[in-house]
Amino acid sequence: MRTNMKRAFAGMAAIAVASTGLAISSGAAQAAPGDPSVDTPPVTPISGNSDTVFTMPPRPSSLAANCSQDSATGGFRWNTFQVEASVNVNDVNFGGLGPTLASNPTAFVQPLWSTGGSPQVNNNTAPTTGQIIGFNPYTFNVYPAGFVAAGDYKIGYACSTPTGVVDSFYQTIVRVTTNTTPAGGAGQFTWTTAIPPVAPALTTSSYNAGTLTSTVNFTSTASVPATTGFTATLVPVGASAPIAPIAVPAGATSFQIPGVVLGSSYTVTLVATNATGSSAASNSVTVAGASSSASPVVTAPDAFAGNVVTVTWTAPATPVTPAPVSYVVVITGGSPAITPQTFPGVTGLSQVVPAGLALGGYTATVTPNYAAGSGVTGTAGSDGFSITPNSLILQEITVTRPPGALILTQRCGVFGPLNSFTGVDAFPGFPVRRSDGLQIGILPALLASADQIGTSPDIDLVTPGIQVDPEFANYPEPTPPTYPTECGLSMGTARFVTSGNLAGQFYTASGRLNQVTVLDTRDTDTGWIARGDIEDNFTGTTGDTFSGDYLGWIPQVTDTSDPVGGSGYDQLVTPGGAILPGTVNGLRGDPILGESPRDAGLGIATMDARMQLLIPASANAADYSATLSLTVVPRPTP
Repeated sequence: MRTNMKRAFAGMAAIAVASTGLAISSGAAQAAPGDPSVDTPPVTPISGNSDTVFTMPPRPSSLAANCSQDSATGGFRWNTFQVEASVNVNDVNFGGLGPTLASNPTAFVQPLWSTGGSPQVNNNTAPTTGQIIGFNPYTFNVYPAGFVAAGDYKIGYACSTPTGVVDSFYQTIVRVTTNTTPAGGAGQFTWTTAIPPVAPALTTSSYNAGTLTSTVNFTSTASVPATTGFTATLVPVGASAPIAPIAVPAGATSFQIPGVVLGSSYTVTLVATNATGSSAASNSVTVAGASSSASPVVTAPDAFAGNVVTVTWTAPATPVTPAPVSYVVVITGGSPAITPQTFPGVTGLSQVVPAGLALGGYTATVTPNYAAGSGVTGTAGSDGFSITPNSLILQEITVTRPPGALILTQRCGVFGPLNSFTGVDAFPGFPVRRSDGLQIGILPALLASADQIGTSPDIDLVTPGIQVDPEFANYPEPTPPTYPTECGLSMGTARFVTSGNLAGQFYTASGRLNQVTVLDTRDTDTGWIARGDIEDNFTGTTGDTFSGDYLGWIPQVTDTSDPVGGSGYDQLVTPGGAILPGTVNGLRGDPILGESPRDAGLGIATMDARMQLLIPASANAADYSATLSLTVVPRPTP
């Protein structure tokens, strides 16, 4: 069994050993997202090469979250591990042969090895306290063929349940800083547990005009050994040499820069330090002195056309402070008082206040906005104006919007354009012979009929001049609607199917659905669903019948209402899916011709469909007919 273990892990033996014995000083700084905050075991010594023997004690019994049960009664085991720093130890499974990671089989996951060459896995826990026992020396050079790539690794102890699931763990990080070609022997690589902190990140800054200081906020990552403090470096904008640094205590999340006077600005960076060394510099931010701006001079004249007022103003004086990026205009007043009219984000030096103000006195207030982080506070300016009877006359306008409706209409012999369709064996089209002699089902694209309006209730383009179609003169009224409800659809003479898996079994015919229009002008836009349904059978003049299942279609939305300018409203209609004849119930299953979602159904939509019919060869020769019913209903409330 021991020999098998060596073979299983020999390729990474050196790493496994390093994991077992190293106490990591960089700790949580390099921990993977999702790892808990855990105590860091000390490693002695703190650095070495692949021949160095090191030790790592077990987790003290005084610390919480050791094995929650012991080996004798609970079947729990303690294990060692060495994994890539990006691996979350909670995701590792500890079986009898060592740790594995099913979610990432290529990740580096190994046990630690004792100097005697044994992987430390599946060990007993103390029978009373549940504390992990064992205090073994380890070395990276147990296997001469072992090789560890440069990078950061987590090492430590883990308590596992009888099924190998992590119960608790105790980890630290070791950094392999150099390595050579894995030829075996001493000093293949060097390692250390003394790792400087990760660079902090500067987030936001704000200027405090009253104290002439700037506050800079930052985030930092915990390190092992713990961060002992930070150093802020300030370089005046336009200069190359920094001024005196600012010491920031450990645990801080912000610091202040004093003496930031009007007109001065600095580039600021921050470095974290622990007993091992210093981090790289953070990102940089720029802080600047500023002040409250002068107020704009606002003019709101009493002379204007009707009750449309144009408010103008001058930009605030900017000898030092930056120019405003925008303005906020607020109109208040009136008798009775109006709800304030607010116009944010105005970038010019004027604002038109639309008609709608009643008689009375008003105030126009203009406040400049400045770029975030500039430290400048905008000062408002204002001016009054009034609307008097001599400058305002009113005409009350009324109009009635008639009741809306959800209406389904059609016009016989009117068709929209259809795309081409290449059939399959289950849905053959007209036989078209290719150059290689094979037959495939291809239905060509079809143009719209001469009347391009189709069922749309607008004008008939065939008639010269602009003339309302008499069929739709009162569209969408009257209620209930009395528009054409019955049209004929001739599919001509069927052709015998001579190719594909339906050859010899059916005749086939195709046609076009008379174009259908849905008009929705209801007050509540619930959306709608248009469906079709064929009666049970086709009945022939000889009395013979065949199933309506053999009728199918390919729906197509040929037109919808254009978007409403300025409102963002746009009618959205999608066609139903193709129904292959002879599948499921064909058109007897009440399939969807087209549908519109809630809040996108108002308007006029036209829909067409390519119809396809199979006639069983066993049906007698005759003229057959059936009735296709089309309905539209509001979309159900969710």
